[in-house]
Amino acid sequence: MTELSELHEAPAPSHAGLDVGNVDELHEAITAQDKTRIRELLDLDLEHPAELADRLEQLSHSDRKTLAELCPDVFSPALLAELEDDVVEDVLPLLSSRQISRAMEELESDDAVQLFEELSDEAREEVLEELPEQERREIEESLSFDEETAGRLMQREFVAAPEFWTVGQTIDHMREQGERGGDNLPEKFFDVYVIDAHFHPIGYVPLSTLMRSQRGTLLRDLMDTNLTVITPDMDQEDVAYLFEKYDLISAPVVDADGRLTGMITVDDMVEVIQEENTEDMLALAGVSEAGLVDTVADTVKARAPWLFVNLLTAMLASSVISLFQNEISQLVALAVLMPIVASMGGNTGTQALTVAI
Repeated sequence: MTELSELHEAPAPSHAGLDVGNVDELHEAITAQDKTRIRELLDLDLEHPAELADRLEQLSHSDRKTLAELCPDVFSPALLAELEDDVVEDVLPLLSSRQISRAMEELESDDAVQLFEELSDEAREEVLEELPEQERREIEESLSFDEETAGRLMQREFVAAPEFWTVGQTIDHMREQGERGGDNLPEKFFDVYVIDAHFHPIGYVPLSTLMRSQRGTLLRDLMDTNLTVITPDMDQEDVAYLFEKYDLISAPVVDADGRLTGMITVDDMVEVIQEENTEDMLALAGVSEAGLVDTVADTVKARAPWLFVNLLTAMLASSVISLFQNEISQLVALAVLMPIVASMGGNTGTQALTVAI
């Protein structure tokens, strides 16, 4: 599979941070059912999808539901790809299976899989029926891998060329593929993978190197053979470690026979690192994951078990102290020292656990 992306004009740069005023304006427009104003505030041509996603994540469920009823088209594929998982899970039931399937067709395979994972079992069947055969097969193959593995993260669109091609042939081929269009090309890529006759990756050529070289230069003379190869069953945390260790921008994914089947890019790894960091921090605090759209009951369930354990241990400590109430009454200094000892013990334990994680 050899691919290249078409160039898309980027939206104008937007300010950093979340504009609370725009969130309030969007809420007012939704309340007033002002479709024109809603589309002005959610215009992908004016702002990056990530900015719009931040705005939608601040809305309540009822606002998002009304928005989906008034202007379902504002939930574009690019916007859905930027939303947090718990918000996507909240939004998808509000959209038709046809709209979801069209979004998955436009998204790259890794983003499409992430979107599909947030659907209910019933909705998955409906969406699969709407998808073309190729996209359906790719989704099913990706779901055959365990969660949080490279097989779930990889995108099946990549750029590859044989070692005997020249720079000119590679560039011309990529231009032809771009002119033809289609959805088999990555939107963004950083390396051209060099393959042998059996479709095994044997090296890579960064785009920067490719563009600086003469057209007649062979890829085999340019390629870097220090290739870090990923297998589909590798844990995503291990993949992130490889990206950090070798300063990777992208890495090829191979099947059991060593054939190139996909690639993983650094933007996916940034998300993985953030997710793993959040997971470790929540574990440190003794809290299971709770999202923005969770109900009060779900939040209580996420936090209550460890709070109850802490309460039991505190009661146990109090019962132990009560055994020495006579000694404490005779030496008041012991009572003064108890909260200090408890506080220092807790802080020391937290620090040790933080360093270990």
